[in-house]
Amino acid sequence: MVAALVVLGVAATAAAVLVSQPASHASSSTPSTPLFTDPGSHFSVAFPVTPISQSETLPVNGTDLTITEYVATVSSTDQYEAGYVLYPDSVNTSNPSVNLAGAVQGAVTSTGGILLSQSQGTYQGFPSVDFLLSAAGQYIDYRVVLDGHSLYQVAVGSTVNPPANFTSFASSLKILAP
Repeated sequence: MVAALVVLGVAATAAAVLVSQPASHASSSTPSTPLFTDPGSHFSVAFPVTPISQSETLPVNGTDLTITEYVATVSSTDQYEAGYVLYPDSVNTSNPSVNLAGAVQGAVTSTGGILLSQSQGTYQGFPSVDFLLSAAGQYIDYRVVLDGHSLYQVAVGSTVNPPANFTSFASSLKILAP
C-alpha cells in the first residue's frame, strides 16, 4: 500500500507542477552510509537498504515527462523513496512557490489524501517544501526541491505518524547536478 502511494505522489508532483504553469525520529531503520548515488549522478541520498529503480514516462499537458525514482522497502509498513523529474525548458519555473504548491496539491489529489502540515523553505539554497499527508491509513512525509528545471523529491511512508527517520533521510539528500 505504501509503495502505491509514494509512486503516485511522484507522478502527481510532476503533473501538478506542469498543470500549475501558465505556458529526527529514532527507529531501527535509520538511513545508512555510504550514500546511494543515482546512475545519472543527479543526486545522492542515504537509503536504509538498497533501493529498486523505477521509471515512468507520462504525457502531461502535451509534454512527455520521465519520472525516475528509487524505492526502498524496509518493512510491510515502511518505505523510502527518492526521485527526480527533468523538465524541458518550455516548462515555466520562474515562480517556484507556484510550482511547489502544485507539487503539494498534486500529491494530495493523486493519493486522495489529507494534507496534515507543510512548510516552505530552502534546501541546499533551492526553494523547497516539506509536507505530511495522510491517505488510506498511511502517512507520507515529503520534501520537494526545485533546482531550476529539475524537481527532486524524497519521501518516507509509514503507518506511523509521523514516519520515522524522515528528517535524517531528507537531510541526507544531496543535489549533484541539474
